[in-house]
Amino acid sequence: MTQSAIPSKLQRLAKKIVKSEDLFEGRCHGPICEVDNVLVFNRLTRTNLQQNSLSHLHHRHVLFFNLGTAGVLSLDGVQMDLNPGEAAMLLPYQFHSFPMVEEESMLWVMISFETSTAELLEVFRNESFRVSEECFDLLGQVIEDFSHAESEFLNVAHSLKVSLLLHNFSEQLAREGDSSSVSLNSVKSESAQLVADIEQVLFSADAEMTSVEDVAKALGVSASHLRATFRGHFNITLGSFIRHFRLNQAADMLANSQMSLTSIAASIGFSSPSTFTRFFRNSLGMTPKDYRNNAKNR
Repeated sequence: MTQSAIPSKLQRLAKKIVKSEDLFEGRCHGPICEVDNVLVFNRLTRTNLQQNSLSHLHHRHVLFFNLGTAGVLSLDGVQMDLNPGEAAMLLPYQFHSFPMVEEESMLWVMISFETSTAELLEVFRNESFRVSEECFDLLGQVIEDFSHAESEFLNVAHSLKVSLLLHNFSEQLAREGDSSSVSLNSVKSESAQLVADIEQVLFSADAEMTSVEDVAKALGVSASHLRATFRGHFNITLGSFIRHFRLNQAADMLANSQMSLTSIAASIGFSSPSTFTRFFRNSLGMTPKDYRNNAKNR
């Protein structure tokens, strides 16, 4: 490369570098969240968003970006508004649902990833936060990078940009010092309130209270009415919602505790380990033991 090919702006900047007093002490960063195995995807309809939330168990972290159409995100029974221009984080094994999205047509973008520094992301638990102009620019770069063919350099750059997004959001939360989450009783939407009531029952119930009939009884309505109302709002059955809730509970305990299969089965309402194993295998295509072994190897 000839000197004339070097950008003139770079040459001007290089001449203006301020001399350091100490050539052995530079700028240091704090802990950095290292991400890998990054996926970028979107949800364009409310139906697709709500149905997909009950079709996967998330052992990964997922960043939600609302780029159009306000909604409500429920994480472990805590509901928060997610408005256009805001983001939120789903942590591994959090039970989540989307009880209200204002319109069928929507535009949300998700970045899913794995990390060995998950403890740094606990600051995002049950929080929503505004997306700055700088972060919107970074998000655009991440989306654009993901549309290109893979290369070793691009994969590294992609992961670093996601890490930088997380770092910016973490600093923002530390500056603002308050949460955008809202209490269950402050959400006025009928569909959001319905999910809030059902989740409240499921989170507070003993091991035996897991059927549609038990939930209906706790809410003081008939099972048939509750089934019809729930399906009318979400185009899925309440039975599927409850099964997914139990599956999340089981997966969390398998991955993050030393509880025996017998204890796990009993704690989520199964009469025997064999019944629990059959339910788990039919849902995920693997036994609880295999799932636990896979989780240890991640």
